[in-house]
Amino acid sequence: MAIANEVAILLDAQNVHFQSEKQVIALLQLAKKYGKLSYVKAYAGSIELKKWGSIWKKHGFKRCWVYASRLHKNDADEKLKADCRQYLLNNNKISTVILLSKDGGFSDLISQLQSHNKEVIVITQSWNQTNKKLQKRVGLEGFYALNQVEKMFSRFNNT
Repeated sequence: MAIANEVAILLDAQNVHFQSEKQVIALLQLAKKYGKLSYVKAYAGSIELKKWGSIWKKHGFKRCWVYASRLHKNDADEKLKADCRQYLLNNNKISTVILLSKDGGFSDLISQLQSHNKEVIVITQSWNQTNKKLQKRVGLEGFYALNQVEKMFSRFNNT
């Protein structure tokens, strides 16, 4: 069976914060370069959902509320990992997974995705705030800062 060129976007909204709707649009434009968007989900606490929920909905993101407290600081990460393993890992239609996070705890998940022939792109808030494990897992060609993505697609950002 041939692998389709479908793309998944997983946003750890507790780690990567959009500065504008233009960045959301730029992210979607980047994703479309890799194929058809088929799974787009943001994992966020109340603060992020209150600020960005309607914009994410407007652009097709499913939204997953998670606890946001010191006691539940990794809930978004764990839910994102569980969903990825359940819905994406063995889905042959998904060829590219775009992960927005700066958390080195996703290193093993990236390795699993790559072992299932998925191309993994990591987008982070900034290069110097990101765990080095993530950078090593995807290499320079698979690693972007969010403002870099926005600049790459600025001509599409006329909202």
